[in-house]
Amino acid sequence: MGNRKNQIRLICCIVGLAVVMAGAAVAAKPNLMAAFFVKGKVGLKWGKVAGASEYLVFRKGPGGDFVQIASTDKDKYFDEAVEGGKTYAYKIAVVEGGEQIFSGTKSVSIPGTSGDFAPPTWVGIRYDQDKLYLNWDPVPGAVAYNIWRSETAGSGYEVVGTSQGSRHVEKEGLLKGTTYYYVLSAMNQDFDETPLSEERSAKFGLSLEEQEALIAAESKIELEPVNLKELFEISEGPDGAPLNQPSDVFVNSKGVIYVSDTLNGRINCYDPQGKPKFAFGERVTDADGDLTDGSFMFPFTLYIDKQDQVYVSDVKRHDIQVFDESGSFLRRIEVLFETGLNPLRANGLYVLDDGRLVMTDAGNHRWLVTDANGRVQVAVGSRGTDEGQFIFPDELTVTADGTVCVVDPINCRIQEFSLDGAFVRSFGGSGMSAGMFGRPKGITTDAKGMLWVTDAMSNMIQGFTEEGEVRNAIGTADDDWSYMTPRGIHFHDGSMFVVQRLHHKVTVQSMTP
Repeated sequence: MGNRKNQIRLICCIVGLAVVMAGAAVAAKPNLMAAFFVKGKVGLKWGKVAGASEYLVFRKGPGGDFVQIASTDKDKYFDEAVEGGKTYAYKIAVVEGGEQIFSGTKSVSIPGTSGDFAPPTWVGIRYDQDKLYLNWDPVPGAVAYNIWRSETAGSGYEVVGTSQGSRHVEKEGLLKGTTYYYVLSAMNQDFDETPLSEERSAKFGLSLEEQEALIAAESKIELEPVNLKELFEISEGPDGAPLNQPSDVFVNSKGVIYVSDTLNGRINCYDPQGKPKFAFGERVTDADGDLTDGSFMFPFTLYIDKQDQVYVSDVKRHDIQVFDESGSFLRRIEVLFETGLNPLRANGLYVLDDGRLVMTDAGNHRWLVTDANGRVQVAVGSRGTDEGQFIFPDELTVTADGTVCVVDPINCRIQEFSLDGAFVRSFGGSGMSAGMFGRPKGITTDAKGMLWVTDAMSNMIQGFTEEGEVRNAIGTADDDWSYMTPRGIHFHDGSMFVVQRLHHKVTVQSMTP
């Protein structure tokens, strides 16, 4: 009889364990693998979840919230209730213990009808590395775009290319020094074509005569020599692990050096002689995971205020975190945007004495001023090549008189503004010689108020007056110094600190005129 009872108990335990294991299997997160538009409907496909007998399909339309639209026991679903010209987001859920467990989201844009089929809107045209780059905003419903070109403004256009995406590169058959005029049209799947867009023009480089004149002008540029002395390099963290594509460097009032060790997901700290002290920040790789305070996904730009508080932008967490000088977490600053904008990507960061923050917002092609809590007060810029526009702005700095200097890398220039957003001037241009830029990245000021800009393509570091006149060029064929993809740059107590991203190190040099 006793054995019989033990057998019953064992069977109950096994059944109970099976139930628990089944519940644990159902608790797995669904994986929405694909969402696509085909034959007038949206097809969804996801991976099966062990133990799940039902899947809930959720959809969000323009300006709305996610709403359940279906349930199914299959691992796919077709949504036919969609409208042309709109974008929908989808996610899948399973239910476990009365709680819905969601997949990630995927979005699908539905082609529009010919009735609302509009001409493309320009982003801009830029000349770079002997090519013209044309960009425009995608048109809902477009399957291809025609690129029309003329050497005469307002007429004489001929089709010179077709693109399935919203960009086109011109490089063949163009004459140096000639201005070309472009318009665009879009075609839908029925080969309906829109009217022509507005016209944009661009000059294709410099003619031979203009090049000769530029060379003559460059020969008259009187660059001031810079005497550098190698002090030390930083290439390892406190645990001896190599730096992994560091992004920025800053020194506090006590001479402690802070380096954003980006791909290692931490901030490393060193004494004034470059000896490792400590590191802070826990690396997180899953954006859907628990982003605890003090953890990093992609720590990027640093700023240290007069109280030695350390501000760190994280371009994958989309926030800014503040630490004390020992690395203890103080607070998190979240910058909230209106619906329809991309999350914050603060490639550049500066903290004013009154606590306001000035930062670039690269994903939305602009720069911002916020209060100390991240509420936006000033927003300047949009995507494009015109004055006051940007294409993925990088670092910025603020001069002693309150001028905001923003690196516009794709447009190969520095743009200057007042703190209230008024445009002041721009300087630079596409080129690999002194006063020009291949791909500018970092910017800061020294004790004398000079602007210093790193260039990741020409591998130069250049010094400018605030008015944009070049005074120094380091890393040219005329000196003995070389840099590899320099980005972050900082001056402290007569020394220049330069991050060389692809050399995985920070170079520290004393600097005298």
